[in-house]
Amino acid sequence: MYVYFFIFMSLEQRFVIKYLLRKETKPKDIIAELQQVYGEDAYSPASTYFWIKEIKLGRGDLHTIPSPGRTPDEQIDDLILRELNFDPFITARMISRKAHCAHSTILSHLIDSLHMKNIHLRWIPHQLNALHKSVRVEISRTILCYLDKAKKNNFKFILTGDECWFEYRYNYKRMWVFDFDERQDIVSPSDIQKKTMVTIFFNADGVQLIDVKPKGIKINSDYFINMILQKLADLDVVKKAKNQKQQMLLHFDNAPSHNAKVVESFIAKTTFERIPHPPYSPDLAPSDFGLFGTVKDYFKGREFESEEELLSAINEFLTSKSKQFFKSLFENWEKRLKRCIELDGDYVI
Repeated sequence: MYVYFFIFMSLEQRFVIKYLLRKETKPKDIIAELQQVYGEDAYSPASTYFWIKEIKLGRGDLHTIPSPGRTPDEQIDDLILRELNFDPFITARMISRKAHCAHSTILSHLIDSLHMKNIHLRWIPHQLNALHKSVRVEISRTILCYLDKAKKNNFKFILTGDECWFEYRYNYKRMWVFDFDERQDIVSPSDIQKKTMVTIFFNADGVQLIDVKPKGIKINSDYFINMILQKLADLDVVKKAKNQKQQMLLHFDNAPSHNAKVVESFIAKTTFERIPHPPYSPDLAPSDFGLFGTVKDYFKGREFESEEELLSAINEFLTSKSKQFFKSLFENWEKRLKRCIELDGDYVI
């Protein structure tokens, strides 16, 4: 009796999936809906994705009821789905050992029969909880208000930036080779690899400040005030904003040296108004998602012999960029903030 109940329940869920797909429901929401309605009897995520794929590929007959006369291929499919339901991180080789069949056979079933693919898991800076996400949404809305005002002056009177380690060697990680070529090795970066910390602040007109941390010195609140904030306060663009009675906005992340009380006191004495930044959110900082990565990608395949050579290359790259490049960083910032709100605070990747 239970077997027939299971078959009916399984078939019913396939039609529910088809119905939800016609409503253009997202796969993750379909999974959540099935789990809410069917509880322990709900399809696993792997099975749900399988039927989503089948239906999208045009499969009309959903009445695939198991029978004693099933083919060996169908039995292998069932075994694969069962193993994936138990452990979605299991490898094809591990499944092949359990199924006592060739690794190539399992791969063929995964790709051609079950229409699955092996993907890299998404890297995220922090495991966000509900509170983190709600704070990200709230602060994203606040930043958007600031950017809406700054846009009227083409993002001229807003400064954003951060510090970042730049290494002396940047290896390529991928390359095209012929089938008969051997794969080349690259050396993984180590903790002792030579690197220099550089702080960069910019607005839509380009880079306004570059600071290189001396060796043996730590960036604390005093360093941040004397070597970064004071220099920013003396910039011509800041004086221009004051003369034109424009609000000068300043944005940076929540590093300990940035959030110290002495830093808050210093900013209070300037004409700056600090824009808040949500915690654990490098995906919402233009320097992180737009500037630093672009520079490092440009350096792929290069090695620098000295700090002077590295800094010269950084300066050369930054000065080669047009105002449109820097303006686009602020425009993308707006898009990411809106996307963060749409995702209910989840990471924008």
